[in-house]
Amino acid sequence: MVVAWRIARLMRMGRTCPDLDASLFFHADEIQGAYVFAKKARPKTPVTLNQMIRMVASLVLLCHKN
Repeated sequence: MVVAWRIARLMRMGRTCPDLDASLFFHADEIQGAYVFAKKARPKTPVTLNQMIRMVASLVLLCHKN
C-alpha cells in the first residue's frame, strides 16, 4: 500500500513540477544507488525529479526484460 502511494505521488509531482530537486522525494542513497545500478556518472548539478523518475523507470524496464 505504501509503495503504491509513493508511486502515485511521484507520478503526480513529476507531471506538475518536473524540475524540482529529486532530493525532496528520494534519499541521497537512493539517488546514488540508481546511478550506480544504471552504470552512469552522477552529474555535478542537482538531479531533477524528472531525471530520477525516468532513470528508475528505465531500470524497472531493464529488470523486466531479463
